[in-house]
Amino acid sequence: MTFVLEDGRRIKARADRGRAKRTGEGFVELEGNVTVELDGWHLQTEALRYDLKRELLETNFPVEITRDGLDIKGREMKMDLQKGTVSIKGQVQVVLEEG
Repeated sequence: MTFVLEDGRRIKARADRGRAKRTGEGFVELEGNVTVELDGWHLQTEALRYDLKRELLETNFPVEITRDGLDIKGREMKMDLQKGTVSIKGQVQVVLEEG
């Protein structure tokens, strides 16, 4: 599944299961082997919710985010796509590979 943000960026996502609602609050929920690609970042988790109105990606499951020599792991995550911020909580591990 691919969805386009208001600024034109594309989110590519895959999962075993999912559901979406466009009206009202608007959301996409993905479950099982979730992978997301956005702006060169790769995200993996077991479940993810995307709030269309607030442009938030959220998971309360262990998450791994990688990009060009950077590997970040934690127990839950909130990514604000409007502000360009990420919050990762619980047993956070960061590995930076020197190139």
